[in-house]
Amino acid sequence: MDPRDKLDNENKKKLNELIAMSTSHAQAYNNSKNPQTAQLWLALLEIYKRQEKIMESVKAIEQSLREKKQPLKKSTTSVIKDLENY
Repeated sequence: MDPRDKLDNENKKKLNELIAMSTSHAQAYNNSKNPQTAQLWLALLEIYKRQEKIMESVKAIEQSLREKKQPLKKSTTSVIKDLENY
């Protein structure tokens, strides 16, 4: 019995997507001593690569937010000073 048969449809779909991603490395795992284990490692590699891309995106968003926040602080400070001087 295939363990995927016991999964709900959403998780079954996600697992099938992961397996499909790893098939791009079929030549590598088909030539190994244990293709099933090699395919799992390559699927893990694909997950890791996706995680790295997500982290790069998060860092870029954080940097962008920091850059936008700094000018806002400066303008707020200058507005307060202007009001104090008024």
